[in-house]
Parts: sequence; C-alpha cells; structure tokens
Amino acid sequence: MAHHLPLVATQRRDHTYCAHCPKLCRHACPVATVQGSETTTPWALMTSLHHADRGNLEVDESVAAAWFACTGCGGCKSYCEHDNDVPSALYAARAHVTQRRLAPAEAAEVTARHAEREARVRATAESLFGRDERRIGRTRFVPGCTVLGTEPEDASLTKEATVRLVGDEVDVSPGCCGLPLLEAGDAAGFEQAARRFYRDARGSQRLVFADAGCMHAMTVLAPQHGVTPTAESIHLVELAAKNLDKLTESIPRATYHDACRLGRGLGLYEPPRTVIERIAKEVIELPANREHAGCSGAGGQLPRTDRATSSAVADETLRGHDGESVLVSGCPGAARSFQKRGAEALALSTLIARSVLERGER
Repeated sequence: MAHHLPLVATQRRDHTYCAHCPKLCRHACPVATVQGSETTTPWALMTSLHHADRGNLEVDESVAAAWFACTGCGGCKSYCEHDNDVPSALYAARAHVTQRRLAPAEAAEVTARHAEREARVRATAESLFGRDERRIGRTRFVPGCTVLGTEPEDASLTKEATVRLVGDEVDVSPGCCGLPLLEAGDAAGFEQAARRFYRDARGSQRLVFADAGCMHAMTVLAPQHGVTPTAESIHLVELAAKNLDKLTESIPRATYHDACRLGRGLGLYEPPRTVIERIAKEVIELPANREHAGCSGAGGQLPRTDRATSSAVADETLRGHDGESVLVSGCPGAARSFQKRGAEALALSTLIARSVLERGER
C-alpha cells in the first residue's frame, strides 16, 4: 500500500493501532477534556493521521491545527495497552504540515524566531556564568532555556546548588536543546540542535539537568531522531535524593505535582517525593498523581497555538490544589504555567536549590 506521509514512517504501527482502538484513552487527554471535543482526543488525532498517511484524508489547515492540539503530556500512553506514542507521532505530523506550509502561524513563528531566542538565552548564560571553558571530565549543568529565559536568578541559584551537591565545580550548558523546534514542526532543526548540544558537551562525563523537558528531549526524543547521548544524564532531583544530608527543611507544607516529562516521560516518581519529604514538613498529593497526574498545559507549544485551552488545562489540574500550600511542580515550565493562573507554585529545581543553599549557610 502506498503511503503519503513519509515523515511519519516510524509511527505507522502506532497510528494504525490507534485507528482501530475503541478510544480507551479518550478520558486521559487534558486538551480534549477541557475542549469537550471529540476532534482532539488521542484516538481522533491518530485516526486522522492514519487516514492522511493512507491517502484517504486531505491534509488542510484545519487538520494541521488539530495536530497541534496536544501538549505532549503522554497521559494517553498511561492507559494504552499497546504503549502507543501519540506525542511523537504528532511531532512527525507537525513536521509534515510545516513542510507544506500548513502549520498554524504561531507555530511557524516559534521556528522563525528560535535563533533569536537562543541568542538571548546564551547571552544571559554568559552574563551569569561567564564564557564556557571546557574542563574535560567535569560535570556539566544544564539549566534549560526556560529558566534562563524567564528566571535567570533561579538558574544561577540552581547552578550553585549543583556545585554543592556534586562537591566540585561544574560547566554550564548555555544553549537550548531544541525541543521548541520539534514541538513547532521543525524536526530537522531539532536534530541539528540536539547534535550541537552534545557536541558542546563533548568530554563531559555527566550531565545534570534542572529541567525535565530538556532531559526528556535529549535522552528520549533525540535518540528517536538518530542522535546518540554522549554522557550519563541525571536529573537534579536524583542528585539531591542521593545527598539528603545537604538539604534542610525550608517550607511548612508542599503539594507535589508530577510534571508530565519528569514522571511519565522519565519515570521519576520516587526521588521527588524523597526530596520534598526532606524539605517540607508536610507533603500533600494531588488527587491525580504519578502516571495519572494532570497536565499544566505548558507543553507542545499549546500556550502559543491555543492560549485559552492551555490556561484551561492548567486550571483543571489546579482544581485539585488546596490553594494554601506551595504547589511544587517537577518542571519549571509547568510551575510558571500554574503561577500565571494565580497559584503559589515553585519549580522543584528551585526548591532544591534554595534548600541546599540555606543548608550551606547554617
């Protein structure tokens, strides 16, 4: 049978299985839930991709727009008997419509302005940490462009905390992993960015990530695009969990949010809880947690292509928050999304940094 979307070749098994499924993951999609729309359920998105690949559906701007109605949270995969990877299939679909100039204008703008954004992020990193000087064999700290671009002070604090947890000086990765490009439909640009990321990190024995989105992109998504990691990768929370004696109790109550990429993406559920139980006197679980945790609406470029839906997704998750304790999210982008909706939220990496530095001052 002839196929019409060569960029989705590696996802054909997944979209075929989804197209013949009785929608068992329908309830798990945060976007479809808040929109009340069958069109944006994982089944409908993958079915349209399946029929487009078979040549039975003409791909126009409305179809393209639907393929961008996904945060990449992976909630659907938690209920899938076949472990289908809907986000990766939709990233490939977005690459197809981007090549055909059918992608939403907001997504195209992300790609067009990425170089400018990265230049700003690198300039911020240089102002905070100085020029990158390679010290072969050292640990390399990866703050992530979200924090560098929006909370540079947190990036500086987290880097200092990493130094104390490692017990040695660390290099700093100043650029972007390229995830925004992949989400916006520029798969080739993402591959180039990922290769540049590892080329810049050559010689490093270990990479410490503060942003789960970056770590997931470099250790899970990049290999799907032929990019092989060149160093051991560890999230800051894993490092902190191995050094609990360097943390101190610093907040009375915390509600923990399992961020999509830290939990479902990287499988890190226990280390965050171990760390927060050390830092907070009382730890509260959201009603939906672990692999069934709610989404912040911050991923997949949804805040740019559909801000109203992104906000509604965050609000849906915040319904489970008591509004009195600090909401700690495993992802800086998620924490920022909750903050925009009025919640007192904090990124897990920032919480760890403050605790480590406070411990050091005692």
